[in-house]
Amino acid sequence: GALFWMYNDTWGEVGWTIIDYYLDRKPSFYHVKRAFAPLKLILRATEDGKTVRVMGINDTPDEVRADLKFGYAGFDGRVEQSSVSLTLKPFTKGIVHEFPLPAGDAQKGVVFARMDGAPLALLRQVPFRDFAKHEGRVLVESVKEDGEDLLVELKSEGYCHAVSLGFPAGVRLSDEYFDQTAAALLAAF
Repeated sequence: GALFWMYNDTWGEVGWTIIDYYLDRKPSFYHVKRAFAPLKLILRATEDGKTVRVMGINDTPDEVRADLKFGYAGFDGRVEQSSVSLTLKPFTKGIVHEFPLPAGDAQKGVVFARMDGAPLALLRQVPFRDFAKHEGRVLVESVKEDGEDLLVELKSEGYCHAVSLGFPAGVRLSDEYFDQTAAALLAAF
């Protein structure tokens, strides 16, 4: 469990909360939302640095069957991806897959894992400040109306960190300030 402190500001100020005084979501809201997602993946390299372990967490009462997509996404748009089908039992967490650490340059890309219903999981092998400089580009693939909602599908040419769509305050997004890889299309706003 978790005790969440400082959810929203009670007056206009710069504070530690994830919701501001006007009930607009701050960037940290989306990071907390992903951290508390009922279905998620966590990537860790083994101590010898040769293997990546994928931990799957299913905090729902339902068994989840999904295709796990994993690999390396370079900043230049190069993607090496594999997939495997897996099943996550209800209310469980554990290692669900292991794969050899991809051979891509750690300063020019990230190791990723993705499955439907879970946030994108990344393994950065170097601190963010040590990444090679790059210009990430996110493209809008499509925009569709779904009742009162808009479904926006994005695609990047490579890895992009903390993607923000730049909508004005008051627009409620299902996700914002997310990492995007060319291998992981995102749809839902």
